[in-house]
Amino acid sequence: MNELKDKRVLVVDDEEMLREVLTDALQMMGADVLAAPNGTVALALIRQSRPQLVITDIRMPDGDGLFLLAAIMSDPLPRPQVIVCTAFGDIDESEALARGAYALFMKPFEWRSFRKALVDAVTNP
Repeated sequence: MNELKDKRVLVVDDEEMLREVLTDALQMMGADVLAAPNGTVALALIRQSRPQLVITDIRMPDGDGLFLLAAIMSDPLPRPQVIVCTAFGDIDESEALARGAYALFMKPFEWRSFRKALVDAVTNP
């Protein structure tokens, strides 16, 4: 279960329970996990820690996921892969991919598919 060994992953979501669940699951997969409650905090962590993968919600106060995705894409390389998650119809998959996301998942997501996308994102950038 070390598919993400030696990978730094940032989880960005304003829902504390979801951040904790994802953090625990990613740590069990071997990842070094950072967490942020919004896009503003996440952007500072990205610049400081340079994760290989960012998992972000879209609707959050104080710097939403689309703000964060745009900031990541405008930052100099190396850029992390970004997986966007939403419970709303804020964005569709083609728009998310056009903006630079690796994948889009609707909440609640099916864990097996989500897990595969996580591993693929950091092993096949």
